[in-house]
Amino acid sequence: MLERPDVAQRPSPQVWSPLEYACHVRDMVRLLGVRVEAMRDAEHPTFADWDGDAKALELGYWQADPAQTWTEMQESAAYATAALRSVPAADLDRDGQRSDGVVFTVASLSQYIGHEMEHHLHDVGA
Repeated sequence: MLERPDVAQRPSPQVWSPLEYACHVRDMVRLLGVRVEAMRDAEHPTFADWDGDAKALELGYWQADPAQTWTEMQESAAYATAALRSVPAADLDRDGQRSDGVVFTVASLSQYIGHEMEHHLHDVGA
């Protein structure tokens, strides 16, 4: 998908381009890996809210280099995978909470990581 010539083209003004979705997945997967590590290392950590739209504007997702984004997506996935593998099976129920009160466990965050990648592949028609 990132090799398409129109990768930065939005299908409509309110829908992200495949490039923007790729940047979002890159950043979200890395963030979730960081949260897994926090739950591994601390009892009931609280996480700040994360605004994907604000991050897109801050980092200029629409201007990203597709090849670099692909490399960074692979690095984020490897980071999150390593974070998940570092948690002993007996600790998969360790939890953390977003500031809005939503509670996640290591196990549910692992499912969310997979969901993020699959869901956004569907968004871009892959």
